[in-house]
Amino acid sequence: MRKIMFFLVAALFMVACQSGNDQNSGSSVTINYDTENGIPELSATTDEAVKLQYNFTEGDSAHMIMETEMNMEMMGQKMPMHMTMESDYKIKEVTENGNAKVGVEFTRVAISMEGPQPMKFDSDNEEDMANNPAAAVFTALLNKEISSEITPKGKVVDMNMDAIMNNLPEGQGAQMKAQMESMSDQFAQNAFIALPDEPVKEGDVYDAGVIETGSRGMSMQVDMKYKVLSIGENKRYVILEPKGAFVMESLQEGVEMKAEDNTIGGWVLFDLKKGLLERSDMKMVMNMTANQMKIIMNMNIKMRME
Repeated sequence: MRKIMFFLVAALFMVACQSGNDQNSGSSVTINYDTENGIPELSATTDEAVKLQYNFTEGDSAHMIMETEMNMEMMGQKMPMHMTMESDYKIKEVTENGNAKVGVEFTRVAISMEGPQPMKFDSDNEEDMANNPAAAVFTALLNKEISSEITPKGKVVDMNMDAIMNNLPEGQGAQMKAQMESMSDQFAQNAFIALPDEPVKEGDVYDAGVIETGSRGMSMQVDMKYKVLSIGENKRYVILEPKGAFVMESLQEGVEMKAEDNTIGGWVLFDLKKGLLERSDMKMVMNMTANQMKIIMNMNIKMRME
């Protein structure tokens, strides 16, 4: 059961990346995050089309904070979980064709999970790092560079996680290495959302393709699209709405899957000036049956750049 739960969390987490008002520097357009439906609103918009692309600049860096809240029920047992992951990334080089060579390091992992197999760990806690059994696995992720190459349209063309793979505890064996290799492959596919080739305007929906996540014997596909909710009058910010659905042929070999409700929604804020995703709030719902075992999962992933 824990293996299935771990896979679901990893798969949902990889599909993914506040209240008050933000005001753009030198601009009269403001962003209101404190709305009734939870989706940010721009104070002034345009119906003109804009081109979405990542604008990479060598030396640019940022700190990313991702907060995950999950409520999961399996076989009648509830397993709420909260996870925080923080990372630093830096654009180390921009190639002639505009691709970015990026280095990413996870700086903090904190997880609190209730249920039949509870877990609590925070890499910022000295006691946890010294005595918590989970430290051996999570330490392998910390302060080790993941290098990747990303196109201006968000496609990851190369990914190297050797620094993490070579740091895994010896006791984890080949099976853990195989799982980490699979997760690195899926991370490469999901690190950046895909952007459209053509300019888009308010109301447009573009196809971001099918994302496949999972490991050997376990698979999950997500059919992703994005709707353009609004574009700032100054063409600085674009608010997108993810419209995804899970396509599950089989979670695990020999397991019969039936999905009753499995959707992805929320919002993504794209900064055209900086050419990056600045914030996102992804909401995921999964209600399915695996070999007549009922599984219900609700997940909310919030990301912000600092």
